[in-house]
Amino acid sequence: MNDINVKWIAPTKWWKRGKWKLLSDFESFGNIVVPKDFISDVASIPFFARAFFSPTGKFFPAAIVHDWSLAQDLPWSEALGVFKYELSQLKEVYNIPNWRVFIVYNGVKIWGSIRDYYWRIVSR
Repeated sequence: MNDINVKWIAPTKWWKRGKWKLLSDFESFGNIVVPKDFISDVASIPFFARAFFSPTGKFFPAAIVHDWSLAQDLPWSEALGVFKYELSQLKEVYNIPNWRVFIVYNGVKIWGSIRDYYWRIVSR
C-alpha cells in the first residue's frame, strides 16, 4: 500500500457532505489501483458516531477502495469482501482493535443491506 494523497472538496449545499479527490494513484493492499482524480464520499458515518469512527481516520484507505470497487460495478457482496480484506490489513498495520474493525465492517454490511432493500422497493 502506498500513501494516499487527497484533496477535500467542500459541499455545494449546507445539507450535503464533502467529498475527497485522489491527487495521485493509490494502490491498496490487495493490489487494486484507484486512479488519480477518483472522487469518493469515503464513509457515510452517522454524525453521532463520528466521535468514535472518523471518516478520515485509519479506515480511510479501505473506504476509498470500497467506493472504487462499487464505481467499477463490482457486485455489492464482492466490494464488501474487498473492504473486509483491506480492513484486515489496516488492522495489522495500525494495530486496530478487533471490536472497531467488527463495528466498521458490520456497519457497512448493514447499510448495504438496507440500501439494497430500499432500491428494490423503489425500483418496482
